[in-house]
Amino acid sequence: SRVRGQLMVRRLDQVEATPLTGAIGLSPFFSPDGQWIAYFDRGQLHKVPSSGGPSTTVCQLDGQAFGGTWTKGNVIVFATRNPSTGLQSVSANGGTPTNLTTPATAQGEVEHLLPWALPDGSGVLFTVDVSGPAIGNSVAMVDLRSGEQRVLLTAASGAQFVEPGYLLYAAGTVMQAVRFDLASRAVLGEPAPLAEQVAVLQAGVGQ
Repeated sequence: SRVRGQLMVRRLDQVEATPLTGAIGLSPFFSPDGQWIAYFDRGQLHKVPSSGGPSTTVCQLDGQAFGGTWTKGNVIVFATRNPSTGLQSVSANGGTPTNLTTPATAQGEVEHLLPWALPDGSGVLFTVDVSGPAIGNSVAMVDLRSGEQRVLLTAASGAQFVEPGYLLYAAGTVMQAVRFDLASRAVLGEPAPLAEQVAVLQAGVGQ
């Protein structure tokens, strides 16, 4: 069984962390304004005020959670280990999830995992788990307006956008950074290694 943990919050100007009463689960992530924390527990997606308070159930999950992100448009995008659904989206206020992406099984795609919302609300980065002749992972982006998907990086996983304009991602056990133009949503230049022998949450291994 998976280990559940007490969620804690520590302000950067304080030493001690404060437990969020009743918030026990995995893989927490903040809303864009920092007022809420979403997390997964016992087949459900929950949210709790970051200042403390009662937890609210956002929706049911159709499988084991594998990453979530809260977009600027107050929509939560998450992934589960159910390969038939890919990324799913749901209003942060609650509701029934809808499919945002579906793995292209004919091209060897197994799962879409580890979503990360771009700060302007235009799209979500995610990892494509691939098997077969083209075994490996890639980082793709889905446009939240048009639904268009495109691959940004090959042999890569777990990408995150960081200011002032970089993608940080794992290439094997090496953490790399590459310039990323948010306006054009294009990768610029060549990646540079930041750290080696980092521990990586692989797409093929559960959290």
